[in-house]
Amino acid sequence: MARKNLLTTAEKAQIVKLLSQGSTSLEISKKIGRDHRTVKAYIENPSKEYVRPKGPYKKSVTSREKTLLKRSMAKGPLRSSKDIFEDAGVNKLGKSARCQLLKTIGKVKTANKKPHLTQKHKQQRLTWARESLNPCEHYWSLLKKRVYAAGKQYNSIGELWQGVTEAAADITSEEIRTLTESMDRKLEQ
Repeated sequence: MARKNLLTTAEKAQIVKLLSQGSTSLEISKKIGRDHRTVKAYIENPSKEYVRPKGPYKKSVTSREKTLLKRSMAKGPLRSSKDIFEDAGVNKLGKSARCQLLKTIGKVKTANKKPHLTQKHKQQRLTWARESLNPCEHYWSLLKKRVYAAGKQYNSIGELWQGVTEAAADITSEEIRTLTESMDRKLEQ
């Protein structure tokens, strides 16, 4: 069982009571749920009280050194903690202290310069591109579909011109009106 905080007054009283009943330190530690070394230390010297040392707690690194560590981590996030500390020029610490400190700083995440497009993004781009075409381009696409319908092939420019004029005559005024109205809707947005 790991050591916890200091013994409370209730726990101290319980230890004294169990000692007077003839229990061993190991039995007492199991009953109160504390580490046996803590109980032994209290039994050996019950008058000893913990006194915190004077002055502020010593920090392992300053805020400036933390900034240097962040920069060093960004340069090489897969390097060892020892290499990161040496590169940053921060004072020597033990391995566990270094790793704990780097955990508190956090991971280095670099954004993708150009994120990958998902299928949804690609579809949205296609629909947007179709809507933004102007009426002339829509008209020519309708004309091409009708000219080359059913895999038609033309042998001369005259035949092609005749096919284009026939296809243009087939396009109704209703289709042309919808093309121009779609452009008006785009202008309003």
